Amino acid sequence: MPDEKSKEISRRAFLKASLGAALVTAVGCGSEDSGGSGGNSNPGGTSGTGTGGTSGGGTQPLVGLVRDNDSGKAVRDAVTMVSGLPDLTGKTVLLKPNLNSNEGPPTSPSPEVVRAAIRMVKARGAIRVIVGDRSNPAYDTIQAMTAAGIYDVAMAEGAEPMNFSGQATRHLTPAGASHWPNGFTTYAVILDQVNYVINMCCCKHHSGANYTMAMKAWQGIIEQNDRNTAHQDLGNRLPELHLGVKEDFVILDATKALLTGGPGLGGRQASPGIVIATADAVAADATGLCVMKHYLAQIGQADPQIDNYTIWTQPQMIRALALNNGWISGKQQYSYGSQGIAEIETIMQYLNA
Repeated sequence: MPDEKSKEISRRAFLKASLGAALVTAVGCGSEDSGGSGGNSNPGGTSGTGTGGTSGGGTQPLVGLVRDNDSGKAVRDAVTMVSGLPDLTGKTVLLKPNLNSNEGPPTSPSPEVVRAAIRMVKARGAIRVIVGDRSNPAYDTIQAMTAAGIYDVAMAEGAEPMNFSGQATRHLTPAGASHWPNGFTTYAVILDQVNYVINMCCCKHHSGANYTMAMKAWQGIIEQNDRNTAHQDLGNRLPELHLGVKEDFVILDATKALLTGGPGLGGRQASPGIVIATADAVAADATGLCVMKHYLAQIGQADPQIDNYTIWTQPQMIRALALNNGWISGKQQYSYGSQGIAEIETIMQYLNA
């Protein structure tokens, strides 16, 4: 069993380092940078802040966005852009994909994005990699993982597919989780066996929560009765889950996006071809919402659950920003770097709308 104190110190230090780089970003006028400032060493890179600023001095951005025909390379480059992964030598890593149902992308992350993440954590020294989730109760998680193409990738890469349902549980009552007065129940494997957690979410509309990204994907770490409770107040309860169990890193797969009709297939889709990486779940959601707003505008499609809110007034975002959970507390702390995305400034304009 990992030493809990050392595990938490490691998690806090990694997040603090990522946030610290973002907080020194200068505020100015957004622009293309041929030198790839803001942590982007590739020509044509762009960087900015929530108020349209361009970072300087080689500081690393809080969020990395990369488009590449090779989605595995996009994952590697996006993660590297925001300082990369820590030393995971001898550690157990959980990759927690969004596996709500028996459907593939964009309702779940791309198998190739998951493959790249497995390879990255192994390259950093991880000795055990779990790919685990708890699907919608109408579906078996392993069947959902198989239908999404993730089960075969996990097996081929030497990772361990896991259905959290049926695993031992632990009840938590986190301080500050005021919308969970009786607490919630998570899976003990996450607390007792895992040293590092990557939230592998996707970019999609959700009829109940408005959207599904990092915060909504976290519903997969709680048992079914609490999932039912969460649905009574998703805007407040989803962010508060992270007060009890928090990811160390987020890889948001926006290579495809579900713009309407989610969480299942059937709505309008887009193919942004973008991978988003960050150590901050709030920043991940803010970025994904920019992508959704941009592509809804591109196709002339209305989605009131996205259109009628700014990035920062979505219910999930309001509660998350107020939690003081190590995340950014507003757009002034947000910064990004990009690679291969010519229209990046058009996408990111929604941070300030």
